[in-house]
Amino acid sequence: MLTWLPRDRTRWLTHLVCALLALSSWAVVAWLWPDLRWFHAATIGLGYYALALALATLLIGPWHVWRRQRLPPVNLNLRRDLGIWAGLAGLAHVVLGTQVHLNGDLWQYFFVTPAPTAQLGADLFRLSNYLGLGATLLLAGLLVISNDWSLKKLRGPRWKWLQRTNYALFILTLAHTVGYQLVTKRPIAWDGGVGLLVMFTIGVQLWGVWRVWRQRQQKNGQR
Repeated sequence: MLTWLPRDRTRWLTHLVCALLALSSWAVVAWLWPDLRWFHAATIGLGYYALALALATLLIGPWHVWRRQRLPPVNLNLRRDLGIWAGLAGLAHVVLGTQVHLNGDLWQYFFVTPAPTAQLGADLFRLSNYLGLGATLLLAGLLVISNDWSLKKLRGPRWKWLQRTNYALFILTLAHTVGYQLVTKRPIAWDGGVGLLVMFTIGVQLWGVWRVWRQRQQKNGQR
């Protein structure tokens, strides 16, 4: 990504682009549904933006393997920077999202008594919130270690092990997203778009695992 620029300037450019895309995600949702309150539109836009960035971080490793024909290093600045913005967007999504339903009564998000006529919707709503809470805790933890000091202090293997909780974060985030899509009955195009992106990401990840295994087998055969 613009490798002719000095590294620091490249990273600043990455952050600028991510910030503009965050604002654009909010603007697109506000344009599609002008009747939504500003924080509701921001909640939806930033939520999907955080999911898209999480998917992107899972694609960078296989992309590096395909491009360089070798395992990626413990840390890739682009992957880490996208992860930082996924964390910021995700946390903003959580803070704003707690104001969207139930008049901002956080207690009811997790302990609401479902009405008999809406048992499935209420239960799914509550389950989705618990999944979102788990994703938020992982997201906050990953955001805390996304810096040079943590990378140096924890050293490579330990930092990489913690960074791999990104996979659990992806599963929780996806489950939370699907749950809310069912509860709020969002357009089928949104469901299809998310589904295609997820399947593509899983396919690329599986290819990356196979490619790394193949390279290791070839190296062992040459010994």
